[in-house]
Amino acid sequence: MSLKTKLSLIIVMVVTVILTLNNIANYFTNRETLTRELHNQMRLTSKQISMDFQQWQSSTQYIHHILGEHLRSAAIGASQEMGPDAAKVTQTMLTRISDKFNISHMAIYIPDQRGFKAVQSTNPSELNSMIMPQSLTHRAVTKLMQDREATLQHGQLKDFWSEPIRYANEDPRKISKSGYYYDGTTNYIIHIYFDETDLKRFGLTLNPEQMLQKAMKNFPALLEVSAFNTKFFMQNPANKEKMPLVSSHYAGPVYFGTYNYSHYIKDAQAIEQTLKTRKEIMYEETIQDKRVIKSFYAQTYFPCVIGLVLDLSVVESTLMKYTLTNAVISLLLIFGLFLGIYTLSGYAVRPIRTILGHLTDIAGGQFDIRVPIQRRDELGLLALRVNTMSKSLVQYSEAMENTLEELKTTQDFLDSFINHTSDAIDVVDMKHQVIRINRAFEQLYGWSKEDAVGRRLEVIPEDLTGEAWTLHRRVMRGENISGFETVRQRKDGTLFHVSLTVSPIRDKKGKIIALVGISRDITERLKTEELLRQSDKLTVVGQLAAGVAHEIRNPLTTLRGFVQLQRYQKATEEHVTLMLSELDRINLIVSEFLVLAKPQAVNYQYKSINSILRSVLSLLEPQALLHNIEFHVISEEELPLVKCEENQLKQVFINVLKNAIDAMPEGGNITIYLEPEGKHALRLRFVDEGIGIPEEDLQQVGSPFYTGKENGTGLGIMVSQRLIENHHGHMHITSDVGVGTTVEIMLPFSF
Repeated sequence: MSLKTKLSLIIVMVVTVILTLNNIANYFTNRETLTRELHNQMRLTSKQISMDFQQWQSSTQYIHHILGEHLRSAAIGASQEMGPDAAKVTQTMLTRISDKFNISHMAIYIPDQRGFKAVQSTNPSELNSMIMPQSLTHRAVTKLMQDREATLQHGQLKDFWSEPIRYANEDPRKISKSGYYYDGTTNYIIHIYFDETDLKRFGLTLNPEQMLQKAMKNFPALLEVSAFNTKFFMQNPANKEKMPLVSSHYAGPVYFGTYNYSHYIKDAQAIEQTLKTRKEIMYEETIQDKRVIKSFYAQTYFPCVIGLVLDLSVVESTLMKYTLTNAVISLLLIFGLFLGIYTLSGYAVRPIRTILGHLTDIAGGQFDIRVPIQRRDELGLLALRVNTMSKSLVQYSEAMENTLEELKTTQDFLDSFINHTSDAIDVVDMKHQVIRINRAFEQLYGWSKEDAVGRRLEVIPEDLTGEAWTLHRRVMRGENISGFETVRQRKDGTLFHVSLTVSPIRDKKGKIIALVGISRDITERLKTEELLRQSDKLTVVGQLAAGVAHEIRNPLTTLRGFVQLQRYQKATEEHVTLMLSELDRINLIVSEFLVLAKPQAVNYQYKSINSILRSVLSLLEPQALLHNIEFHVISEEELPLVKCEENQLKQVFINVLKNAIDAMPEGGNITIYLEPEGKHALRLRFVDEGIGIPEEDLQQVGSPFYTGKENGTGLGIMVSQRLIENHHGHMHITSDVGVGTTVEIMLPFSF
């Protein structure tokens, strides 16, 4: 890209930024203006709906009173015809009376243990239905039977209580008006009502949806109108996350309208605020993937709040038209400006082109060239700097030749070092193709340099492919693998043990471009170490055998004495009990010894340490209570699962906890702490308040047959340590005399 093009683009970019900022400012200004206009229109719509609803409410209350009087008159007449006993009232009688007094349905209710039960009705669906306690109807009917007057809201007429007009939840168009009559002369209550068909005879228009349709027709951006039930929303909004969305004049969230665009918590807060301030409350929200404005307006004549939902896409579409117009004008201005600046900048860059031509010659290797200096401005200064650079390049080229010679000498030295080292070295690219190997690699793996370079060598046994990929991922994360012992495969297929070191090779940007591996044959070293381990095992077995012999000799001596005693006198119960006790001790010592000496079949699975520990605590709880000891577990709520053999860990926990109980003759607390140690291990700490272990004895804890208990075998801690080592963990014991002992166990989450 030429200089004049860049100069033109820079100026155009500056102008573009200015125009863009201007368009953004216009966008927000226009948006605020349009939003203000919509707010005003919403406010006017709320007031209009409020006035219409007030008129509707007044007419409805008047007709409600007339209907109550009519129902009461019909109930009085029905009571006189049916008589005082509910058992003598039939469905045929109820149907005849309903037709006579021009009412929709009639039913009689009698008191029941659960409330009031419908025993006869002209409506089959009402038969055997119940008026349940805690309902408004139940309270009104109970009051009516006790006082013959229901002093509750709605129809307070003598011997009669009129329910409010009901709107069905499933369909607000289905409405009914009912009442309950009781004059004290019967053993039943009369339930009498009109449905929506009969209510039309009274000229009652109970569905205000026409008002809403009119408002939404005059205001196309209006998505929804709701008359909110304030009593419903004054409850805790946190409990209303699953409120019914169907209109219900009697108990739902809205008296009329819909409530599809709901945000329960914010709506409840807005309703509460508008009721307190008597001012209109608005907020914006995204509901059902639409950006909307919600408006709330409190009513003074009825306990409800008018809510409007406006689609903001109307504002956005209008703003989009304004924005597109401004964008087109801005693009035309920018294009004209670019053409003008591009033409003018051509005259300013001619001297620069001259200097650029000389720089091209210098780049071609003509370092002794000189640029003529004919100006005293910045371009003349630039020509002077070019001449100085040319002179310096001559000097640098000579120094570079000397440096290349030194690098060649260093490269030869490194090649000699790599080829004469005893460790096998190989370098592979990111596709695992060999780039370079040394002589030791050829000798160890059996591949020649000609056969290996450019190929992907099969040096990893098939069963260790997963291990190799794990090492590769660690190296790619930036780790250096050093001294990792594994198995590799020669060209002829033979396997051998190696100590492997792998490091990444990075470019100037820090990106890994190759991997270098150093292999050292450790087959002979492993054989030597195996011989040493076998020798150590024989030594331990000798110690264990000597200890077992010593521990078993004492009970055997006791048994021998009692057997000899039986030659002269009959064994007593006490003698037999003591002999069985000594035999149990021998069996315990041999069992503990077998755990150490015999390989155990294990089945490692991922388990919850919390669950394993609590099962052990429930087992030892009775013993702890006998010693006045309480267990306390302090743990995080959720710990990662641990790969383990459940029965082995249970044995470890039992050994540790029983030792703690035995060390606390005066009782106390045993606290178990479970906490993660980083991301790879779990730390368990068993802290007791026992007598403690002296420092000189602490070093011998875990040795075969060392015990501080009168009836101990001295193998429990040793067995526990071995089981923890089988889980690739470790156990550590600390103690203070008179304070207590802490047993710390570290278990990896996986191995």
